[in-house]
Amino acid sequence: EKTRDRIQDLSRKAREAEARAVAAEKRIAELTAARPKEGDFSDPVEYDRAMLRHAVREGRVDELKVEREGVAKEAEAAKAEIWQARVAVAIEAMPDFAEVAYKAPITDAVASIVADSEKGPEIAYFRGKNPDEAKRISSLSPLAAAREIGRLEAEMTPKPRKISNAPPPVDTVGGGASSGNMDPAKMSIEQLRKHIGIGAR
Repeated sequence: EKTRDRIQDLSRKAREAEARAVAAEKRIAELTAARPKEGDFSDPVEYDRAMLRHAVREGRVDELKVEREGVAKEAEAAKAEIWQARVAVAIEAMPDFAEVAYKAPITDAVASIVADSEKGPEIAYFRGKNPDEAKRISSLSPLAAAREIGRLEAEMTPKPRKISNAPPPVDTVGGGASSGNMDPAKMSIEQLRKHIGIGAR
């Protein structure tokens, strides 16, 4: 329970850091502009003002780049902790995880997809046990590899048990087990009457 709560907290931190990195990147794109050219201005004063605005934007862009790099590192650190926490749980069921999971070849794109999966350690273990399949998935495009890993993840996720809403079967006179083999304490009134011969002809 504590591990699951920790993973959820780290996942939230990673998502927030990634969102801040995306926002910083978007703002950088908005602020990035071509350097003013003196020949485009007839008034030297306007040119000086344009250069000043450009310098201010460049300064803000530099700040945003530092911010983007910082939050990206935060996200990566949180993801690394999530992976280690999931591996710690997986090792309980797969003691040879370290020997098996890391021996299959893997691309950076596939490694990133596996690391982000809730079933990442199990998928990594599967890849180690099935090197040919691991090689096939690594040869796919990132999008196709993501689909294959999603399929594996779905197969490894326990399916919820279906609970029937149908009412339990009702005992009927003469139906089911013979009343002669039943415990009288568990018989219905009609079964008990039949058992002791009341009303029999």
